[in-house]
Amino acid sequence: MVKNVKLDSKVDRKVAHSSNNFIFTAQLVDANNNPIKEKNLSINWSADPVDKVRFKGGNISQTDASGHTAITLESTGDEAKKLLVSAQ
Repeated sequence: MVKNVKLDSKVDRKVAHSSNNFIFTAQLVDANNNPIKEKNLSINWSADPVDKVRFKGGNISQTDASGHTAITLESTGDEAKKLLVSAQ
């Protein structure tokens, strides 16, 4: 289970342009909410609306040895007023 999907920035608004991006981080946990400290587990990310953004390098990221992972979200150049990012 993925917990704590967070925007890794103090800025939550940027001009819609392909050179602007956001980094999101997440922590993998077990059913008892304990961190799963295992490297190279695949995390599948999604964003809504899908036509406004893309994940740099694809929508799969790998955990590090502490069970954390991160992914970069890029704008397609179209404005997205609201964006929902999730991981599983």
